[in-house]
Amino acid sequence: MEQKQGKVLPDAEMPEGFTVTLALEDAVPVVLFCLATISMGRAIQSPLFVLGASIAFAAGALKVAWKLVMALGHRNILLLSHQMRYVMPLGFLLMAIGLIVQRDAAGALILRMLELPSLPFTLVWAALICLMVHFARTSDQLESASNWKEQGTNSAAQLAFLVSVLLASM
Repeated sequence: MEQKQGKVLPDAEMPEGFTVTLALEDAVPVVLFCLATISMGRAIQSPLFVLGASIAFAAGALKVAWKLVMALGHRNILLLSHQMRYVMPLGFLLMAIGLIVQRDAAGALILRMLELPSLPFTLVWAALICLMVHFARTSDQLESASNWKEQGTNSAAQLAFLVSVLLASM
């Protein structure tokens, strides 16, 4: 059984309200993240960053697959649900190492993200990521309403990040 926020989800049980539409909404920030990291990868030219971004993207895609399986098949496949806590951090770690290895190019891109016209989008992204951290600490992950709120916020954050990166890459 899976333990989340004090509630237990049996292996085969699906929480109420986890629909195909919610799973597809979960795909939006994954796709936006992928587009942003492709743009960053081009600017930074770091194979480690690209590898890490690919791994993080795969973790997000597997999470979407998990939600689709739950919505369509009414099954909780633990491998798909648990992979996120291991695979996503590995991807982010490799991305960070890639940024450090290519620190001149990465620093130049980050500095441009902290200037106009990118700055407002970077600030919105940072604020929404802080809100996501708050949701992670306070929301019940087994409630669909919490998932809708989190995924909507994540989609807006990833869109702001993509716009910031694109503007900084021009």
